[in-house]
Amino acid sequence: GIFVYPSAQYGQELLAGAKAVDITAALSATSVADSAYAVHAAGCTFVNNTALLGAGGGLAVANMGSVKMTSCTVRRGMARDGGGVAALDSAHLRVSRSLITHCAASDTGGGVVSE
Repeated sequence: GIFVYPSAQYGQELLAGAKAVDITAALSATSVADSAYAVHAAGCTFVNNTALLGAGGGLAVANMGSVKMTSCTVRRGMARDGGGVAALDSAHLRVSRSLITHCAASDTGGGVVSE
């Protein structure tokens, strides 16, 4: 999975084994226009990912991070919150033409959680 965050507030322990992407320099406002997403995931597949101690088995966006996900598949993700995808702490997440299926969470949001 991928964990996108714009500050060092979050540690790697949220997504054990995930690639963390710090996008601090890419953010300039709290409102994100279509062309201003820091990360654009297109035509991607996240399968069998697990966030052992946190949120977003396939993809987690936190702390005002911004991700646009188009034509992607998130399948069989597991996490405490948001087994497939998690958008936390004022994160901007736009999902279009994507499939999020067979995901599970031990607490909230089997497929998607947004807080």
